[in-house]
Amino acid sequence: MICGWGRHVLNLLLLIGCGVVGVLFGLSTDLGYVYLLVNMGIGCIIGWHMVMAIGGADMPVVVSMLNSYSGWATAASGFLLDNVLLIITGALVGASGAILSYIMCKAMNRSFFNVILGGFGASSSSGAPAANQPEGEPQPVTIKEFMPLLTSAKSVVIVPGYGMAVSRCQHDVGTLVDVLRKAGKTVRFCIHPVAGRLPGHMNVLLAEADVPYTIVQEMDEINNDFKSTDLVLVLGANDIVNPDALENPASPIAGMPVCEVWNSGKVVVFKRGAGAGYAGIENPLFIKPNTRMYYGSADKTICEILEQTRAKYANCDTTQATNTLPEEEEVVEEVDDTPIPDPILTLGVPKEVEEGERRIAMVPSTIKKFRRLGFRIVIQAGAGLSSDFSDEEYAKEGAEIVQSAMEIWNGSNVVLKVRKLGYNEEL
Repeated sequence: MICGWGRHVLNLLLLIGCGVVGVLFGLSTDLGYVYLLVNMGIGCIIGWHMVMAIGGADMPVVVSMLNSYSGWATAASGFLLDNVLLIITGALVGASGAILSYIMCKAMNRSFFNVILGGFGASSSSGAPAANQPEGEPQPVTIKEFMPLLTSAKSVVIVPGYGMAVSRCQHDVGTLVDVLRKAGKTVRFCIHPVAGRLPGHMNVLLAEADVPYTIVQEMDEINNDFKSTDLVLVLGANDIVNPDALENPASPIAGMPVCEVWNSGKVVVFKRGAGAGYAGIENPLFIKPNTRMYYGSADKTICEILEQTRAKYANCDTTQATNTLPEEEEVVEEVDDTPIPDPILTLGVPKEVEEGERRIAMVPSTIKKFRRLGFRIVIQAGAGLSSDFSDEEYAKEGAEIVQSAMEIWNGSNVVLKVRKLGYNEEL
């Protein structure tokens, strides 16, 4: 791949060549397929050369834009084929991808053309150290040292990142938040617009873990509150909490809006190791005096913290959770007295057998909803234990508990699973 301005010149020449071959294709009567194949080859080279020059931190924008391009191509095909459905669906895909790319570029304080033309990190490619780069070593923390920080903090903010998605620890995080709130602590989430891989990624994970939406706030809503926050937990996030974005003009991410977690009393960063983030640049947050590094896989560390937190507050009055937003009104759940009809079909839920899988395809709160639709619900014994749902909870809602997975597969019209079906020696 050609570097510097040379690659831009090459891309321009390839683009001009693509246009010339396109004109020749339109004028040709006997070599049309040859010109078409040549144009396809040039297009492949352009696509490969442009994408390879783009830095890793910008790749979500590229993926979104490629998705947008596919939509516009579909819409163009619709005009050629006089197909209204292709035009409408292509326009929807193209517009949504373009809007998503704009949101991400704005959140990173980058222009669209700056991303597409590549060159991320070029300003720091020289061997000279970046200006205003603090010196020091990260200070690791153990569970024994972390627990006093957590139990003594009155206000806690959690900043999730892609690491939480990779470790799939959102359910344990949601349970931990529930325990802390019932113990009287103020707990909120700070969501950066590009946390994870796409806007809304973290919101979806937290909603999956039943985290109340009232304590999930955007970065702009909570940034000014970090100064009055006792403890910030950074779960698998890196570039979105990098102070160089605001403090170091020479940084490749200078000007990018970030979560200003370093203004809080204490910051604990959960990471697998001390490596750089997705943008490939160092994060001086890790060596600030008020920052501690909790190394390890988040699914194991959060589970360990959850166990000790439960033990700490086992004897506390946890009948009421605090720190929903002050103006939040109490939600009264409506009781559905709709009679449950005789079942027409059987819906089965077997135990997930894949290593590390803790989810289950159906939770107890949804049992009655399916029963009112005419389903008989059959759950394999122990299927919900990894998600903290007992067989008694399922039975209380009207589900039937069976011992073996074969009873599920042989006696169900529909089987619900989290993971795709694969070979299992137990069956």
